[in-house]
Parts: sequence; structure tokens; C-alpha cells
Amino acid sequence: MEVLIELSMFPQGFSSSDLATRINSKTCFDNRNYSSRNAAYDLKKFRGKSLVNKIKKSRKYRVSPEGLKTMVALFTLTEKVIKPVGPVCGDST
Repeated sequence: MEVLIELSMFPQGFSSSDLATRINSKTCFDNRNYSSRNAAYDLKKFRGKSLVNKIKKSRKYRVSPEGLKTMVALFTLTEKVIKPVGPVCGDST
């Protein structure tokens, strides 16, 4: 979601390979690469939730205004509330 928030600043939109490149540069997968095929699958799921819209007659996507508000709210909630509290379930120590 953090990467989609960054890519929302591109007025011309972004492709699934742009998303895959950004995610690979931000994360460290062990012997796995997040491919543009994985990004296309994820974008399809985000489109189903109306967070991302496809630009007509192109292979590019744009974050919807409502989707941006939702993603920023979820990201803020995760970073400011959930992560500081720490693990609640499954912590036996």
C-alpha cells in the first residue's frame, strides 16, 4: 500500500512493472522476486476494491481519490497504532 501511495503522485499513471520495480527496491525477498505478474494480480485485487482504476486504452493504472484516502488512513493506522502496540495474539512470552 505504501508503494501505491507513492505511485499515486504520477499524473500519467503507472504500470504493473513500475509497481513491481518499486516493491523490489523497498523489500528484500529471499530467493523470490516480486514480478510484474504478481503486481498485475495485486492490481486486479485493488481494482476490485475500487482503490485503483485502469486508464482507458492503456496498460497503466491510477489510484482513485477515494482509494488514496483509504490507503493513507490504513497506512497511518498501521504505523501509528498497530505497530507500536506490538503483537497481541500468538505471543507466548
